[in-house]
Amino acid sequence: MLKKTQFLGVSMVLTAALLVSSLVSGLCAQAVRGSLLGTVTDATGGAQGLDPSTLDGKVLLGYQGWFRCPGGGASGSNWSHWASGVPSAASIVIDMYPDLREFEPGEACAVPGMTIGSNPAYLFSSGNRRTVARHFSWMQQYGLDGVLLQRFVTDIPGSRAGGEVVLGNVMAAAERYGRVFAIEYDISGANPATVAASLQQDWRYLVETLAVTAHPLYLRHNGKPVVSIWGIGLNDDKHPPADPDAALQLLQWFKTEAQVNYIGGTPAYWRTRSNDAATDPRWTAVYQAMDGIQPWTVGRYNTVADVDRWKTERLLPDLAATAERRQFYMPVVFPGFSWFNLNRTAKQNQIPRNRGQFLWQQAYNAKAAGAQMLKIAMFDEVNESTAMFKLAARRQDAPDQGFWLTLDADGFILPSDWYLRLAGEITRIFHGQAKPEATLPASPGPPWPGADGRLALTAVNAASFAGGPLAADAIATVYGTGLPVAADPAETVVTVIDSSGAGRAAQLLYASPRQLNLIVPAGTAAGAAALVMVDADGTTAYGSATIAAVAPGVFSAAASGQGAAAAILRVVRPDGTQSATPTAICASDQTCQAVPLDLGPPGSVAALELYGTGIRGRSSLDTVTCTIGTVAAPVLYAGPQGGFAGLDQVNVSLPRSLIGSGLVTARLVVDGLAANVTQVNFR
Repeated sequence: MLKKTQFLGVSMVLTAALLVSSLVSGLCAQAVRGSLLGTVTDATGGAQGLDPSTLDGKVLLGYQGWFRCPGGGASGSNWSHWASGVPSAASIVIDMYPDLREFEPGEACAVPGMTIGSNPAYLFSSGNRRTVARHFSWMQQYGLDGVLLQRFVTDIPGSRAGGEVVLGNVMAAAERYGRVFAIEYDISGANPATVAASLQQDWRYLVETLAVTAHPLYLRHNGKPVVSIWGIGLNDDKHPPADPDAALQLLQWFKTEAQVNYIGGTPAYWRTRSNDAATDPRWTAVYQAMDGIQPWTVGRYNTVADVDRWKTERLLPDLAATAERRQFYMPVVFPGFSWFNLNRTAKQNQIPRNRGQFLWQQAYNAKAAGAQMLKIAMFDEVNESTAMFKLAARRQDAPDQGFWLTLDADGFILPSDWYLRLAGEITRIFHGQAKPEATLPASPGPPWPGADGRLALTAVNAASFAGGPLAADAIATVYGTGLPVAADPAETVVTVIDSSGAGRAAQLLYASPRQLNLIVPAGTAAGAAALVMVDADGTTAYGSATIAAVAPGVFSAAASGQGAAAAILRVVRPDGTQSATPTAICASDQTCQAVPLDLGPPGSVAALELYGTGIRGRSSLDTVTCTIGTVAAPVLYAGPQGGFAGLDQVNVSLPRSLIGSGLVTARLVVDGLAANVTQVNFR
């Protein structure tokens, strides 16, 4: 029986190589076929050039950036903020486990003694530039504006001594991925005697030495750099200054000397000076002097009903009070809360996320109440389980040892990126790109449509041009108009985000403003997937695809998915001689004809090599069938061609009954799915 590797001879190998090479080259010359695809749209489905000059319409996430691990990059050699000492079930201080599937080898740190099934568990370091860049690339892909970078007053000496690694990582990533950022000081645990001087000296250092505010994407508002100071006015002794007059003096220094736009990270009950807020009436003057108010609401309510009451009792009156004084108001919303591993007497899953309904109701209420900007707490806070980045979706995705709060805790099966998706939808609402709806989106993007209501990218099988499912490790053609292709195509990135939340960069074979040819990344999970295309200046376009185990397509000689097959006839004659004959000939105008094929004299063995894509994921060889004309032709091999990425090969034994049958169809079926029909011609 003729297998894939049993056709020998230098001339035949060269013939096959030339045909396959012409197939791949043809992928780069295919014209847009409107009749096959319908109308293609402009690539306007994403963000370009976020405006750093205003807070209006912005949705910002708090970014802790405080995680360290040995060998995880610069700045820190211990397990800071992951655990008290080396992580174990007894020492971890985080409840949620990050999804690290996209991390590169060597990027994260193996955790001694912790496993996920048979594999070691890993954690990351915010000191690793690759990791921070990955976080900001997620923000870009999911359409998020940027971050308020937490700068802890107690950590300032260590940050400076360590070379400001995390800040440098954020500045580099913000510029690379076109996201905005601003400094948010956290005064928790600061020395009351030195907190004012520490803040003033540090701000001068950031501006004068590190040129933070000269960064092209540092946030400004009303012409001034934005600075937030979190913890002012809380009713405890851990957030100095406790004296309202001292707090006001510090605030005035930032406004007059530093010339910044000052955001006060205040207690939730700042306006009434009750509950979590200090009661001294002098605090009212402090709040009134702020340019903006950002009340800390994490843990202040627990249910959707509480959220609605908060809107009536706090949110609407707060907005009215700040509007009267011409201050801006930035509500804080959060997805849920749990800190059992940090505080072992606390309740597990203390404030359930409930598939995002808790977060969504807060954001919807904020917009409905009239808020023009929003803060989401937080991007990476896994200690209190407010993290929005990619998280372990199922209990089996987190370490076997210890308690972990995974996204299925409330009974919902969600992808790891579910909360990035919701954050993207919330951002679109605040940008005015989507209408606020009280109902939680059933399938939050990406992808998202452009201004015309249509997706910018249309993906099809590169062999058949069929618009159905695509297969992992197969070749796809992506169409659009005005696609954001960089001058150097190597700077154009297409990420395929699969149904599990994992994103993988696609290998580009060809890129132009109207067409891309790419390899759907191996490992892409079955189900709905998003295509996110970004060029060097941050212009983003979106498309969608359905991923299946197989999506068979067969290449035609005219690169149209129709007509003569792009195939090779191989014949082994009784005397041992062999031949390889292309099954079609093409003219300069790209019209192709199936040439009459000779199956050789009696006793010869003949096979047809078809080339396609989306075939290698077949469940078994028995599920691959090929019918030539009306004859069932045995399939000898169906799998990777081996020489070119994404290209598959099917070897079909040709019965001698096909001699004289003339022009007939070749119909390939893989796992019950029919490929496009091509033609062959037998003399």
